[in-house]
Amino acid sequence: MNKGEVPASNPYQPPYRITSAILQFVEKIGEYLGMIKTMGPGAAKPALHRINRIRTIQGTLEIEGNTLSIDQVTAVLDGKRVLAHPRELQEVRNAFTVYDVMNQWTYYSRDDLLTAHRLMMDGLVDEPGRFRSGNVGVHGAEGVIHVAPPPDRVPYLVEQLLDWI
Repeated sequence: MNKGEVPASNPYQPPYRITSAILQFVEKIGEYLGMIKTMGPGAAKPALHRINRIRTIQGTLEIEGNTLSIDQVTAVLDGKRVLAHPRELQEVRNAFTVYDVMNQWTYYSRDDLLTAHRLMMDGLVDEPGRFRSGNVGVHGAEGVIHVAPPPDRVPYLVEQLLDWI
C-alpha cells in the first residue's frame, strides 16, 4: 500500500451525502462557469475596458510628448475629426493598432518587437520595424545628455536584453 492510501477495509466516508439537490447545484455551477468562459476575458465590461485602454494610451503618449486629451483620443478612435497635429493623431491610431494585436506576441521575441515598432511608428519614421541605422542622442538645455550606442551594436544589445527577459 502506498503512503496516503486508505485500506479497502476502511474506505473514507465524507461528512456529507451526495444528494440529487447537491448534484443539481453542481450542474448549475458548471453551466454558469461555461457561460463565463464563453464570454472571454473582459467581455462582461467592454465599456470599462475601452475607457481603461483610452486612458492608458493617452497617458503613455503624453509621456512621449503627445498633447491630446482623453476626449480627443476618444474622438480619434470614434472616427471624429480632431484639430491637432497630424503626427499626434497618427500616434494615437498606431497605439490602438498595437493594443489590438499585442496579446498575440511573445514578449521576448525579436521579430515581435520589430513588428510592434513597425506598427507603432508607421507614418512617423522612415524605416519602421527595423533597427536604426544612424546615431542618436538625448539633448537637453545644456546640450547632449546621453549618446545612444552606435547603430551596429543595437541588434546585439536588443538580443541580450531579450535573452535576459
